[in-house]
Amino acid sequence: MSKLTGLSSSKIGLTWLIVAAIVTIILWQFPWGSYILYPFSILATWFHEMGHGLTAILLGGNFYKLLMFPDGSGIAYNSVSFGGRIGRALVVMGGPMGPAFAGGLLILSSRRYNISLGA
Repeated sequence: MSKLTGLSSSKIGLTWLIVAAIVTIILWQFPWGSYILYPFSILATWFHEMGHGLTAILLGGNFYKLLMFPDGSGIAYNSVSFGGRIGRALVVMGGPMGPAFAGGLLILSSRRYNISLGA
């Protein structure tokens, strides 16, 4: 239980997640909202393209380079020889799974409020 509010940390975390989702939805409705959310769009594109590239590497292929453009789009140059069409399909699916996987890791890594940084 949190000493300050009497709420459990899981309820506080869920509340912040819902608030963040609502604020994001509201910001996208305004022309200036895209400027505020631009860094997050770039980060999501990076995770997406890295998802393609890392999936190719996991399947024994190569990840040559990642290009990102000012409009928030990107492309990952990779090759995979394992699995033929199935392998290429897995690399394609790795893109949308990249941000979801990274977001899940970030959420799991923030489960504790008290983090000791040394002494």
